[in-house]
Amino acid sequence: QSGTDIRLFDKTGVLRPAQDDKMATRMHENVQKSKWSEGWCSWLDKIEVNELNPEIHCVEGAMWLPHGLTVVVEAYLKAKAQRLSEEGLKIFTNLDYSISEKREEYEIRLTDSENLQAKNIICASGSETKNSPYWEYLPIHPIKGQVAVFESPKTKDFKYSISALGYIASKSKSRFVAGSTYEHNYNHTN
Repeated sequence: QSGTDIRLFDKTGVLRPAQDDKMATRMHENVQKSKWSEGWCSWLDKIEVNELNPEIHCVEGAMWLPHGLTVVVEAYLKAKAQRLSEEGLKIFTNLDYSISEKREEYEIRLTDSENLQAKNIICASGSETKNSPYWEYLPIHPIKGQVAVFESPKTKDFKYSISALGYIASKSKSRFVAGSTYEHNYNHTN
């Protein structure tokens, strides 16, 4: 992060509260048996978690990773795109396209634009990846997720990120972002 005025991540620490007995057992074993560097991971019992933040539900306790980072995703992605653009990468968004392979490169035909040749293509089609004919051969399983930003003057201020069955990261004293993936059913077609 040095050498830039843009904040790409914060060293916030990450709290991982156990949400059920099985998760608590697995996390506690991870803390005890894994070869964490000194001071990188510890187990907080339920009382210690409550002292840290009484609004957090946990079963038995939580893993505490004080060196954990929270990425400022929007700033990170913008900075990455800007840096790649400066290095010559061309970024196109929201365009219909078709791709054909020609010897050792690809030809990309964009709607309302010129044709391009490239040795490598980065395809970031997100939820449309499953529908793309270019990726039909991959056994892609769609996983739905969501992110929401909340604001509440009654929320207890916290600087660390929380990761359990989803995640929460503080954006300011009264704002936080919460997200999760859900519907991991690999048999559906939607």
